Amino acid sequence: MQRSLYDVLNYFSVANVPATAKKVKLTDLVSDTRKLQPGSIFYAHKGAHVDGRKFIGEAIAKGAALILLQREQADEATLQACQKVPVALFSKVDEVGKFASYFFDYPSLKLRLLGVTGTNGKTTITFLMAQLLQAFDKKCYILGTLGYGFLGHLHKSPNTTLEPIELQRHLAQAVAEGARYAVMEVSSIGVVEGRVSGCTFFGGVFTNLTRDHLDYHHTMENYAAAKEQFLRMVPPRHLVINAEDEYGHKWLQQFGESIYYAREGVKSIMADKRGLIATQLQYHKNGTSLYLASNMGRYEVNLPLMGAFNVSNYLAALSLLHVIGLPFNELIRASANLKPVVGRMERFSAPDGAAPLCIVDYAHTPDGVEQALKAAREHMELNAPLICVLGCGGDRDSGKRPIMARKAAVYADKVFITSDNPRTEDPQRIIDEMLLGVSMASEKISVIVDRKEAIAAAVAYGRAHAHSVVLVAGKGHEDYQILKDKTIHFSDREEVCALLGLPQPAGLYAESNAVEGA
Repeated sequence: MQRSLYDVLNYFSVANVPATAKKVKLTDLVSDTRKLQPGSIFYAHKGAHVDGRKFIGEAIAKGAALILLQREQADEATLQACQKVPVALFSKVDEVGKFASYFFDYPSLKLRLLGVTGTNGKTTITFLMAQLLQAFDKKCYILGTLGYGFLGHLHKSPNTTLEPIELQRHLAQAVAEGARYAVMEVSSIGVVEGRVSGCTFFGGVFTNLTRDHLDYHHTMENYAAAKEQFLRMVPPRHLVINAEDEYGHKWLQQFGESIYYAREGVKSIMADKRGLIATQLQYHKNGTSLYLASNMGRYEVNLPLMGAFNVSNYLAALSLLHVIGLPFNELIRASANLKPVVGRMERFSAPDGAAPLCIVDYAHTPDGVEQALKAAREHMELNAPLICVLGCGGDRDSGKRPIMARKAAVYADKVFITSDNPRTEDPQRIIDEMLLGVSMASEKISVIVDRKEAIAAAVAYGRAHAHSVVLVAGKGHEDYQILKDKTIHFSDREEVCALLGLPQPAGLYAESNAVEGA
């Protein structure tokens, strides 16, 4: 549906809208003048890094039909710049998403939108759901850290959760391309900034809450409040919550109709609720074997995924798809063909077995590092050494740096501390802060600032020890390294394959321009 200028001015309750405005058909809604075409609405927003109000003159010159402003940013100079075109004002940050949904004709109502929130597991759960939906011939659109699009045809995304206008645009595109479902990672920052306002969620998952993004939220209470805000956007009967998480356990009781999932050990606690429990977990080199206990019976599953946390991710995906109507037996049958997500506990091994098994994972929080190392250990031979390559990102929560190093020192036998997207910070300073969490006197710790050299040293160390495993943590799917003055191409996956004599791994995206996920 194409909106007219008359429609939009009435949406914003602008007084005395002329009838002639009905003839002005609006072509698009944008916040970037590079994408603006004649007849577009231009959202001139002052953000953390760019002041869009400075581009109002350019937008008008290019044919913008309407300027959209946040009321508190509409100072006299800004309004003066808009004199040649109508202006619409909004008062709250979440009104942009709601208007974008209106402008693109409410796309989230035309498919089943499934959201996943939590500190860890969001990407894996969305991709597992997309794979299972594909097995049912149900076209599913993906939105998250790894990008947006359909399985096998992703485009890189600048954020885990897109800005509200772009999010609604892509949902509309998904509908236009025949998607019946969309699975979406919902970040806490995206919730606070109103990016998901205007979305109607058909179902949702909460995974866990551990330390992350405190540079933004400041406290765990604020972080939790952002997650809870999303949970309230989901119909309780289609809300799936991890019962093993402290916050999840509380919210299961708060959202009465919600469904739980857990690994063995919480059955008695959740006896009065619907849920899914994994029991008798056995780890082996090809994945994990387990039994599922539920009110639908008991099922054996051979899951081609590594680690207990991936069992939890699988339970989340399985639970949500079943509760929204997909047949449980057929979901179980399709589970045998699931594939790990790129850069999430992704395994690389040399054909001759002469080199260590290497695992590339996106773990970049204290809990993520702990869980990834525990998962690797579960699949290893007894007494074989576990080696970890680890860095911490610059311009992000510095408080987690010593904690992450300490986790690595506790759960790995050898740790190579290095750089990981230092951004504007001095890489050595980041490493020094990591080292506050460990004893440098320990032979377990080695520091190599250059990430390429650190990975090579870890693999060389692994070659000298039988049955060793090297976990390269932090970057996962990323194919870039962000430095102070530039972004360079760098891929842990590519480095590992080169060291093991393997062909270069397949790319993930439809285009090759590196951008940062946030």
